[in-house]
Amino acid sequence: MEKFDIILLLGHRLYDDASPDATTIGRVDKAAELWKNGIAPIIVASGYQGYNEKHDRAQADVMAELLIERGVPNEAIIREDKSKTTVLNVEETIKIHGNNDFTAAVVTTDWHMPRALLICKKQGVEAKGFPVEGPHDREWHARTRLEKIYTFETHIGWVNIHRPAWVNPIRTWITKRDKAIANEGFTKYNAALQK
Repeated sequence: MEKFDIILLLGHRLYDDASPDATTIGRVDKAAELWKNGIAPIIVASGYQGYNEKHDRAQADVMAELLIERGVPNEAIIREDKSKTTVLNVEETIKIHGNNDFTAAVVTTDWHMPRALLICKKQGVEAKGFPVEGPHDREWHARTRLEKIYTFETHIGWVNIHRPAWVNPIRTWITKRDKAIANEGFTKYNAALQK
């Protein structure tokens, strides 16, 4: 069995009441399983709040609580609760470690994995992916299409503010429909909270 220095558990958006969705739970289940199988001694639960989240909980804290419920001891969990993006997840994990000289078993959803591994590679982290497969429904297909765009942007260096201004209207036009589809579950759940 391969061994790694850490399991890097990447966060995912939480509902407005700070509860996890099936994607987050799937990622936590995979990380706990890998830890129990001895693949790495530490899980770095990584994530603050996404840009659209309307609560005061860090994704890292919610994931840590779920890991503990699944039998992972608190001392085996590092909470990285500052990052809002995948790029920052990796940057903050490097800061915690002190350098990028570590190996990481990356846990995220299958549609997110190519970009997550590319970001690790660009930041000099030796990483291998352990993807969580989601149901291949409308939301999965929309997220997969969006991730292809985000991965391309990461590959050529168009991340966040570094993207040329002329790209933004085109990107918005291309991604508008898929963002709406990808967020359908969140939209319905959060609307129900308001009733």
